[in-house]
Amino acid sequence: MGSLAPRRIPFLPLAGLTIALIAGIGAILIGRSVAASNSWVDHTIGVQVAIVQLEGQLTAEESAMRGYMLRGDAKLYTDLATAHAQIQSLVRRLREETRDNPTRRAELDGLTPLIDLRHRFAMERVALRRHYNAPPPRSAVATPGAGETAAEIRARLRRMFAEEQRLLTARQKQTQALTTWLSIALAGTVVLVVIVAYLTVTESRNRFLSLRVAHREARAAVIAARAEMQAREEVEAQLRQIQKIESIGQLTGGIAHDFNNMLAVVVGSLELAQRRAADPIRLARHLADAREGAERAATLVTRLFAFSRRQALAPVAIEPNRLVATMRDLFDRTLGESIVIRTDLADEPWRIHADAPQLENALLNLAVNARDAMDGKGVLTIATRNHRLTEPAQRGRLEIAPGHYVEISVADTGTGMSEETRDRAFDPFFTTKSVGKGTGLGLSQVFGFVKQSGGHVLIESAIGDGATIRILLPRFEGEVAAAESASHADGPQVPGHGGRVLVVEDDDRVRHISCDALRELGYDPLPTADGEKALALLQRDPTITLVFSDVVMPVMSGPQLAIEARKLRPGLPILFTSGYTHDGEDSLVEAGQIIVPKPFTIDQLAAKLREVGTR
Repeated sequence: MGSLAPRRIPFLPLAGLTIALIAGIGAILIGRSVAASNSWVDHTIGVQVAIVQLEGQLTAEESAMRGYMLRGDAKLYTDLATAHAQIQSLVRRLREETRDNPTRRAELDGLTPLIDLRHRFAMERVALRRHYNAPPPRSAVATPGAGETAAEIRARLRRMFAEEQRLLTARQKQTQALTTWLSIALAGTVVLVVIVAYLTVTESRNRFLSLRVAHREARAAVIAARAEMQAREEVEAQLRQIQKIESIGQLTGGIAHDFNNMLAVVVGSLELAQRRAADPIRLARHLADAREGAERAATLVTRLFAFSRRQALAPVAIEPNRLVATMRDLFDRTLGESIVIRTDLADEPWRIHADAPQLENALLNLAVNARDAMDGKGVLTIATRNHRLTEPAQRGRLEIAPGHYVEISVADTGTGMSEETRDRAFDPFFTTKSVGKGTGLGLSQVFGFVKQSGGHVLIESAIGDGATIRILLPRFEGEVAAAESASHADGPQVPGHGGRVLVVEDDDRVRHISCDALRELGYDPLPTADGEKALALLQRDPTITLVFSDVVMPVMSGPQLAIEARKLRPGLPILFTSGYTHDGEDSLVEAGQIIVPKPFTIDQLAAKLREVGTR
């Protein structure tokens, strides 16, 4: 008889099934733990994002308040209200998301009164701005505790963010640990369990990667918010600098107006006296010295005008390369033989529309500054270049609008400038030269002229690397006026003498000296003190052939007089004179009117009279 075989118990399948069931249950439990941990991580990141957004809205509210204080723009007040509404919404959101965290709720309870107090400070300053209808004085807006309140709010938000970051790190570690245990548990199961485990691990890994992406996005949002805060601070600093320069420009313009009237009398009287002094040599010499001193004072006033952007410009079409070429001899004579002058000119530079003498003076100023920076020995490079800007360009704190520009640069091999010197280079009366060797108005004059001409000035320099100053002027695409071309080609015409000239000037001394100068040139002056009397004289006296008028006068300005005079006498030649023009008188230059600036010499007056006679 054969022996009976022992009954085989399905131990391995049962064990495998048991292991599979245990592994499946374990996988389910671990998977649920991973999901719960991931949910907490999402919750923590959401709280962090809300904290970052709250800090950003607080910054937006502060910026809107400051902008409204400076400009009084109604839109900024709307932005202020919008930002405050967003702040309240974010605080409510944080309360909802941290309702299970007593510590965080307590921190929010302490933060809410500070936010409300900070908003009250802002609204008090807005009320002051509306009360003054202008930026209120610093003493009025000084609110005790405002700075401490803002600092306390930021400190509390940072502490909350740091605590949430700590929770996020701990929960991410917990998620990683649970994922690892899940992988180990699933590794010993049967193929079916391995497949299920593989899918679970894959899902968990994707979830983890999405959490990392969310974390990186949150960090990027924090970095972007900080960059925006820094950009706002830079814009505010630039605005304060512009306001400071504009206020100084208004002050210098007002001073220069009265100073030029006095200089007109001094220069004209001294020149007439000098012409009458035939024999007394010493008297003539002293008069010549006095005239030279007065002309230096006039040059100083011209620089003040250039800085304040109030000088009377006579723009013409200019070829940059031709301008540099014609100035080459002047550079050689002025800078001396120890300075090597090089040029790097564009092949076909665009034309620009600017006052040629003022542009030449600006380039000469830059060349002289470069010579001094090189201590009288080195290489000076003058270059021209075309620029096409299709989008706004940022150069430090300066933003250049899109467009076509012509660059004329002056580069030296001198000692260079520190960052502090570069920031102050265009400030009036700022100079690094020793006493008696500079007024501090050279670069200010260049800055004012270029800005008045619609351009920009850039400085590139570092200690020991020399300096490059770039003048950017808009491209001129118009046609050269026929009168302008004829003037350049043929030169001024000599007018006839004996014409009757109506002299309109509110200052008695300037009016007298102007009449004497016209008599010296053979004209018959007819003086009057204001525009209304001038119009009455024009109606009564048909022999008047020309009007010589001041620009800035009470009751009726020179441009207003010109409009009314040409209604009575169409085509009547008018020559303007001015020591200072307000913003409203800039249309003179735009309309191509001829202006002789105060103080003027008899020769300068004669030249302008010839120019009027050719029109």
